[in-house]
Amino acid sequence: MRHQHCYEAKQLLRDHLNQLKGGRDDQDIQQQQQPLPPPTLQRTVMTTTTTTTTTTTTTTSTTIITFQTILGSKYIRHLIFNQTGVIQKQLRRTITEYCWHRNATLDTLTHLLKWSNGFEFKWKYLNDAIDGKRNIRIKIFNQEILEYLIKICPSQEKGFLDKAMNMACKCGYLSVVKMLHSKGVELNSNHMLLACQAPLIDVIKFIHGGIRKYIGLIDEAAKNSLDIVKFLHYNRTEGATTAAIDNASMNGHIEIVKFLSEHRSEGATTKAMDMAAERGFIDIVKYLHFKRREGATNRAMNYAIQNGYVDIVKFLHQHRTEGLPPDALEKAVQHGHFDVIKYVYENQIETTIDIKIEGDAIVKGNIEMVKYLVETVKAKCTSNTVGAALKCGKLDIYQYLYDRFSANDREDIWTPFIMDCAAQSGYIDIVKHLHFNRTVGATTNAMDWASMYGHIEIVKFLQEHRSEGASTYAMDWAAQKGHIEIVKYLHFNRSEGCTIRALEYSCRHGHVEVLSFLINVRNLKCNENILGDRYLLMDGKQDIFKLILPHFVGDDGIKSIERIIIEMKSLHFYEAKQLLRDYLNQLKGDDQDNNQQQQSLPPPQQSNTNPLKNLIDWIKSTQKSNPNH
Repeated sequence: MRHQHCYEAKQLLRDHLNQLKGGRDDQDIQQQQQPLPPPTLQRTVMTTTTTTTTTTTTTTSTTIITFQTILGSKYIRHLIFNQTGVIQKQLRRTITEYCWHRNATLDTLTHLLKWSNGFEFKWKYLNDAIDGKRNIRIKIFNQEILEYLIKICPSQEKGFLDKAMNMACKCGYLSVVKMLHSKGVELNSNHMLLACQAPLIDVIKFIHGGIRKYIGLIDEAAKNSLDIVKFLHYNRTEGATTAAIDNASMNGHIEIVKFLSEHRSEGATTKAMDMAAERGFIDIVKYLHFKRREGATNRAMNYAIQNGYVDIVKFLHQHRTEGLPPDALEKAVQHGHFDVIKYVYENQIETTIDIKIEGDAIVKGNIEMVKYLVETVKAKCTSNTVGAALKCGKLDIYQYLYDRFSANDREDIWTPFIMDCAAQSGYIDIVKHLHFNRTVGATTNAMDWASMYGHIEIVKFLQEHRSEGASTYAMDWAAQKGHIEIVKYLHFNRSEGCTIRALEYSCRHGHVEVLSFLINVRNLKCNENILGDRYLLMDGKQDIFKLILPHFVGDDGIKSIERIIIEMKSLHFYEAKQLLRDYLNQLKGDDQDNNQQQQSLPPPQQSNTNPLKNLIDWIKSTQKSNPNH
């Protein structure tokens, strides 16, 4: 390291080396200062002490020697200290992201900063995250951390202070609002609107005096806080709109609905009862029905049926006249709401009765509901019904449907799709039963899906007993899921093979063993699209890179890797970037060595000249160009 400018790393290593040496000296001094044992025990203690001292000294000496050996290796030094920049970038980003973690604490943050000498926050990254420019929108939950960031924020980072004021108003952090205001951050009507979303009234009281008339404050506050609604009603003149009661109804705030209805005159719209019915707020539905005149639309009944609020369905049916769409019962079946189905059907609410039991009804329903639909409502079953029971593991429903419909060969129920679903779900006994007792068979989906979900015994059974075969999806999907045994079985026992997707999936998901098999046994070659895959680069798994980088050689390999590095410029995939740079340097070095080697070779022999003469001429020309030799 003597000629390298890795000052921090040098100092850390020197400190640790001195600590190791100092620890050994301290142990010697401590042993010298210990009082001697009684004469009768001196021999035993001396023997034990000598052994312990020897062991400790040997361990410490070995550690020091190992440490010095590591530092003495140019190669290892290069590997360690060539990554200091990468580590620093990662550290900076990670600590910055910690600030907005839901469980972050100021104590932990200060310790992280203390351990990271010379750390500076990445303010632009923090600002972009707050604005949602990095596909995330963050909020700093811990008030102490927000205050700390404000205190250390450089004056030129005014953008962060403005965003901090927005967060403080929205969260109700009065002390933070005052701190920022004292630093010159001006308050405006937008901050007032944000403060209406806060759970506490303190910020509103602090800033409302300096804010001019702004329509919409009560409408916003009605979503959240009765106290703020009352304060704005009694202390400001903007008033409200019909959105106030609509918002309060939508969010379940019955007391706000009552206050606005009794103290203000803007009224509401039909949206109030519709949204209250959709979200199950029956007390608000009843209040709006008995105390107000806006009413509702048929969406209220429709929403209540879809979401299973049978008490609201009953109330609307008994007290209102809007009715409901003709497909309401079908939607209740789709969502698996048995109580609603029974009420709608038994009370003959206007609706069509031609109902099918589709997949969603099986997923969200139960055996009692299915029996009721089949036997009472006379709902229609199809292969999708039986297949859904297998896919979601509801074997009681499958058995019921099989017993009820197995006597007849209905083409709309007993199709190859049934065995396909059984194979997908891993039910080998059902696969065997269908194979030996029914004649509808399966499709290539059976083996494809069994391969995807790792059911190797089903794959083997289908291979040995059926003739539908598979498609390239079988090995592709098995590779995607990392099922190496299935990949091998398909390779050695079937001829469909796979596509380049198998290589892509195994790289992306880090299945090293599968990737090795595809490359070394199936001879698949990696291309630039696979190496440049975002998910592969994000993980930066060295084992994967070691397998696929050798596919990139020569000028084409250099150009491909250079293009990928350029495309990664704005991404924070530090490990992958470094791996690619290292390999690129290796490629360029090998290419340069090959060029030098070719230049140092004698010219190729010509068939019409004397080979010996050519060699002598080349030696002479070399001596002339290098007179010192």
